[in-house]
Amino acid sequence: MGNHQPLIEAQAPAITEKDRIIGQYIAELIQDGDSIQIGFGAIPNTVMDSLTKYKDLTIYNECYD
Repeated sequence: MGNHQPLIEAQAPAITEKDRIIGQYIAELIQDGDSIQIGFGAIPNTVMDSLTKYKDLTIYNECYD
């Protein structure tokens, strides 16, 4: 038994230059070892893209219990 239908995937939102600037500014406020909660959308996506240089981050999203 079980459902073997593929999951519906949400398309990634288009990211504008303004979204990228805002996301990078937010990422500059984060420090190594911080805990952050991140949502879904263009700006949160740009924040996540800007976090590659950080260490020991704890990241929560809207899907945790």
